[in-house]
Amino acid sequence: MSAQHPASGIVHAQQAISWRQQRCNAASANHVYTNMNSPRYTFLAAMLLTVGTVVAQTAPNSGTITYETMRRFDPANMRININGQEIRPGGTMPNGATFNPPETMEGEESFQFGGGWAKRNPMARGGNRTFMMRGPGGGDGNGNTPPPTLTPEQMRRMEQMRNFRPPFEETQYTDLATGKTVQIMTITADSLHKESYRSETPVTRPADWQVTSKTKKLLGYTCQKITCTIKEQPCAVWVTTELPYTFSPAPQFTPDKGVVLAIESDDLTYRATRLNAGPVDAATLLPSADAKTVSADELREVRRKAMANFRQQRGMNMPMPNRE
Repeated sequence: MSAQHPASGIVHAQQAISWRQQRCNAASANHVYTNMNSPRYTFLAAMLLTVGTVVAQTAPNSGTITYETMRRFDPANMRININGQEIRPGGTMPNGATFNPPETMEGEESFQFGGGWAKRNPMARGGNRTFMMRGPGGGDGNGNTPPPTLTPEQMRRMEQMRNFRPPFEETQYTDLATGKTVQIMTITADSLHKESYRSETPVTRPADWQVTSKTKKLLGYTCQKITCTIKEQPCAVWVTTELPYTFSPAPQFTPDKGVVLAIESDDLTYRATRLNAGPVDAATLLPSADAKTVSADELREVRRKAMANFRQQRGMNMPMPNRE
């Protein structure tokens, strides 16, 4: 028998070790693959899928959504009536002061939702109300807050607007399945007599409503940008479809599907600041079925007459927007 070279024995030993290692690695991999089909791995995979499903279903079914708002008034549509004399912006009032109404009003609006309907809550008044006037009547016209020192006339008008109570109650309801808006107006003639009117508005939006690919997060929800034009001004509307209903705080900007969390234009802005989940009394969110049904034009006429009678009876000296 011929003698084997020492180096050759080393090579054979290394090959044997390498072959055994490959078999061990293959067996280990097969063990892992087999175990992934075991009940334990199946359970873990099911848990992961369940967690994903729960995350997708965290949208609240009821609660309150709150918006910061800004409205700009057109001075051409403002007027006051003093002793039968109508005075428009820039005119002189009996005390010699110039009538300069505020150009913008800022505040908060909140809506309760649940049971398939949403209802706008009355705006808070007094100390709980966020209220600011800007422009000639209460600021410098450059978007800055009113100065700390106001004239007596400015202070009087601000106090009037804070304490103003219209001669009727008007509440906006929204069908969350369709986005349809129902307006209920109740006029109180005296302590025993009330008249209620109901007007329905189908989903409406500007003719140039255009969905874009731009997105951003609001309140943790992904919103898609929609562009349009309102009163010859560009407007951006941000809509999320991650909430399972159709709603807009401003009915003229209602999407086919989804919830409007922001509206951005020069004359009107809404921005959702809070979405609080919680139980609500769904029965209180339903519009009254006993109110007299009228058209939108008829409701505007009822409102106009009620305001005219109210101003005449009270001799109210206060700027009011012309809503005709």
